[in-house]
Amino acid sequence: EHSQALLSGPIFRYWNRSVVAAAYLYLGAVDDALEHVSMAAKEQPRDHFLKGMIEGNHFVATALAGRADAEGLISALLPWLPVAGRRNVEGAYVALEALATGLAVIGDREGLARLYPLTLAGVQTNRVLQTSVIGPSTSQLAAALAADAAGLHDQAREHFEIALRQAHEVPIRILQPT
Repeated sequence: EHSQALLSGPIFRYWNRSVVAAAYLYLGAVDDALEHVSMAAKEQPRDHFLKGMIEGNHFVATALAGRADAEGLISALLPWLPVAGRRNVEGAYVALEALATGLAVIGDREGLARLYPLTLAGVQTNRVLQTSVIGPSTSQLAAALAADAAGLHDQAREHFEIALRQAHEVPIRILQPT
């Protein structure tokens, strides 16, 4: 309700709409969630520091909803992923976390495994929580999923344990059951 009320304001409507979409998804109102993510994509500015967030959330929400068209949304997300060796905007890391979660949900272990080097770059930013990710996810959880898919079991366990510790210490209540 709070996030929906913010939609009447002129600032960051696309971000607020993404938060509304996440709430709807968690409440099981899948069609409403997907409608809000789609609207957020239309409302976002052409160039902004969260570019990639909406594309990532659209993909992961569609994957979590079990929709067959989820895989077709990946191509719109790929240009916004972080690029190794350069500074990246916040949205690039949101997109990365969403992509990792979505690939895990749809069972694309090969694609997920290829993300591991990028997820390590995400971990190295020392970001702990991004509130804009539908998922839920963190950089450590994304790295854990990618490492597991790559067969890097020791690294996966370490990332999972850090993600679990962060979920309880920060706390990140929505991540605790995950």
